[in-house]
Amino acid sequence: PDERVSHAAVASELMLRQRSTQPPSDAMAATPASRLMRAKTTTIRIPCVDAAAARDTADDVEAKDQTSESVGFFGSERTPAALMAGSAITILFAFPLRHGDDEASAFLKRTYLALAASSFCHSLITVFVSSLAITRLLSKQHDAMARDPLVMMLREYPLFFLSVRVHFLTGVLCFVGAITLRVYVEVGRESPLLARALLCMTGSSLSYMLCLYNMTLVNFRHFGYLWW
Repeated sequence: PDERVSHAAVASELMLRQRSTQPPSDAMAATPASRLMRAKTTTIRIPCVDAAAARDTADDVEAKDQTSESVGFFGSERTPAALMAGSAITILFAFPLRHGDDEASAFLKRTYLALAASSFCHSLITVFVSSLAITRLLSKQHDAMARDPLVMMLREYPLFFLSVRVHFLTGVLCFVGAITLRVYVEVGRESPLLARALLCMTGSSLSYMLCLYNMTLVNFRHFGYLWW
């Protein structure tokens, strides 16, 4: 009996070793744990980062430390975003809904409130992300050598850079849109023709800002692709 038990133990041990050396089946490969392990070893590729790295190596320009210039960029975005966030929270309560408003005015006021709140949120995100980016830059835990600050920021901190760019402009557009709706409603009560003229003027200003912004984009077709 002891010999039979020993043979059974050896056989079971051999079977366990054989199973451990076999590749995992498709069912095991599809488990959440296996997908998580594969995800940890997968590198996320961002097209704009790859393009920036290619430009950095293609151009024969001497690389230098771009930390101070990058800190200056995020600081220049944070200051106007903070001012706009304060203005947005102020105008948010300056045009309230009133009982007895007609359907069109109530709709415009609700849209105004949505745009003002969106402008406040986007501006606040810009301030927050800029502060985080400046803190990370000052920690000196990145490769600061590049031919220009844009290449360094896209290579080292693409999320911070793109977040600041897209949220700042979105906050500006929402802020101008909210002001436009309020002017249209207030002025339209006395002079509808003047209200339409002001609406066209602010609309053309928004279009002009978008066109200029799209001209500064290098790795994206237009502003909408930043949100895609």
